[in-house]
Amino acid sequence: MAGRGMGLQTEDGEAAAVYGRRVAVGTLIRLRRLDVVLAAALVVAAEAEVWLTPIEGSRWLLTLCGAAGTAATAWRDRAPRTVAAITVVSMALPVLSGTPKQEIGTVTVLATFIGIYALGLHAERGPGGVPGSCATLAGLVAFAWSANVAQAGLGGGDFLYLGLFLLVPFLVGRAMGASRRERRAADARAARARADERARIARELHDVIAHSVSVMGLQAGAARKVLPSGLGEIEATLRSIEDTGRATLVELRRMLGMMRAAGEPVAGLAPQPSLAHLDELVAGARDAGAAVTLEARSGVDDLSPGVDLAAYRIVQEALTNAARHAPGAPVRVRAVAAGSAVEVEVVNAAVRGPADGDTPATGHGIIGMRERAGLYGGTLRAGFEEGEGFVVRAVLPLERAAAPVRDGTAA
Repeated sequence: MAGRGMGLQTEDGEAAAVYGRRVAVGTLIRLRRLDVVLAAALVVAAEAEVWLTPIEGSRWLLTLCGAAGTAATAWRDRAPRTVAAITVVSMALPVLSGTPKQEIGTVTVLATFIGIYALGLHAERGPGGVPGSCATLAGLVAFAWSANVAQAGLGGGDFLYLGLFLLVPFLVGRAMGASRRERRAADARAARARADERARIARELHDVIAHSVSVMGLQAGAARKVLPSGLGEIEATLRSIEDTGRATLVELRRMLGMMRAAGEPVAGLAPQPSLAHLDELVAGARDAGAAVTLEARSGVDDLSPGVDLAAYRIVQEALTNAARHAPGAPVRVRAVAAGSAVEVEVVNAAVRGPADGDTPATGHGIIGMRERAGLYGGTLRAGFEEGEGFVVRAVLPLERAAAPVRDGTAA
């Protein structure tokens, strides 16, 4: 049986390797529909330019080079160095063969621009990274210079013009690539921040749930001990509740251990904070040098534990952001429960607009606050308000909606 198992593992491994190679090949040759359409349009336009206008030189060579250079643009995002080389060679080869450089079609020149732009856009790819792509560009510029020198010679101005002709789209591609990479990095950081905050919320909710389950078990045990004799079925039910509660606590602790990050200390026995501790939070911020005023705190003493904790953490994170972006500035805090919702608000009066520097609304703290508000079907707004400053305002329903909360529900 062991040998058979090893054989199955080997076969599975070989099958996975074959599948991986097929996927890699498929990814290399699979093109986006837009790339194919653009390349096809360029090919048609290049051939029309060759055959519908008078040309001095080899029309067939221009046809072949025009088709090769324009068709190659379909692969510009997957093999940028190869595409750049093909487009430059397709433009320079007819010149080397004796065709006047002014006969090179506009569409062929456009394809070269696209190829060099893609080289700059994806300069990090391939051997050597950016230096390798720069070396490729330098080689292509040298080749273009030599082709034109062989055909008719070049003056100093011609060398400069041809160099800029290839350098400018490369630099534009580099700038666009840097912007795209920064956006992707920002998205990745935001995704990590959301994941970290969700794990933190889950760990905190574990304590809330564990406390509730523990109280249920203790109450069931107390009721069983004072139960009159002769009520065996009720006693068995209460004992089952006790046993189930203990088993549930064990599983909750095991799950918490899996979620806890490496090296993270185990939480102590102190209760989770709530809006009942808002005075202490504001006092701590004042001790740290912040000019915080608790304007209102009403109706928040009997909230459900999860909503209470979420509201407290939102205020806490908003105060941290205020201290980070405008240390020492006046900050106002409100926490009011009325009707079917609790509203918390933190106003940083010193921050007047985006021109003041780093925009707090783009930070990871805001992401965490939105995650907490969304967990309970609530909304959170963080931004600048005329006459107020930077305002963080969260509204959490006192009873969670029945519909599941999905990403993007929080405003």
